[in-house]
Amino acid sequence: MRALWLLAALGGSAVAGFLALHLTAAWGLPSPVLPIISVVTFVGLGLLLISLGLVVRADQRRIERAAEQARLKNEAPRHPERWLHPLQAMRVAVVTRLPPTPVRWS
Repeated sequence: MRALWLLAALGGSAVAGFLALHLTAAWGLPSPVLPIISVVTFVGLGLLLISLGLVVRADQRRIERAAEQARLKNEAPRHPERWLHPLQAMRVAVVTRLPPTPVRWS
């Protein structure tokens, strides 16, 4: 998914939510609204995931460039060390989505 499309969807959703909130308030209907701390938390998690994604992307490009240079020199491809493996980045994403649950020992 392109970043510009994602930003457009985010902006459209924010405007639609803002209008829906004001319409329901004007009609005297209750509306489920998250407190501002929830919005701040979601923005923080989003920035964390974007930063991890950018690290993985830069890492993947570096590995591809090394493989291309080795191919042009007719050498065996060397695999440079990864900065951050994609699965390590996904672990953070999965942990942020899990609700806190008590551990039960049986």
